[in-house]
Amino acid sequence: MKNRRKGHIVFVSSIGGQFGIFGFTAYSPSKFAVRGFAETLFMEVKPYDIGVSVVFPPDTDTPGFENENKNKPDETHLISSAGGLFTPEQVAANIVAGIKDRRFLISCGFDGFVVSTLTSGVAPVSSLFELLSQVVLMGPCRLILSFYLYYYDRIVMKGMGKRESSKKTN
Repeated sequence: MKNRRKGHIVFVSSIGGQFGIFGFTAYSPSKFAVRGFAETLFMEVKPYDIGVSVVFPPDTDTPGFENENKNKPDETHLISSAGGLFTPEQVAANIVAGIKDRRFLISCGFDGFVVSTLTSGVAPVSSLFELLSQVVLMGPCRLILSFYLYYYDRIVMKGMGKRESSKKTN
């Protein structure tokens, strides 16, 4: 019998695994680690025709997300809501399409595309088109995300101001 040397492994990280987000001090680094593991495994299983993908889903309308929102700091809620809320079906469709295309980086939505393009770094490339689009779009994506980061900083500073003034009135 012929050895079957093919398959596909999918890791689920988070858009919060591509850049640090206020309030996710433990969460974001653990999701960063998923990507590092996936990149390493990609290199090790490639000779066996086994694909590896890492998915960076945004906020997804699930019971887990609903539960997470109960204790999420206001700043974190405002920052994460900037990317919109996706249905599980939307995220699943992106994952399936990414697997079919044997993409390493799988994102969802425009914000996810921009963040994945900017953070592609030395990630495995799925096609020449993907590589060229990353090279061409990386500069503009950095500019776009600098505005997002400025907006996020303002959210955090406002939140700090509210907490400080709340302490003074108590």
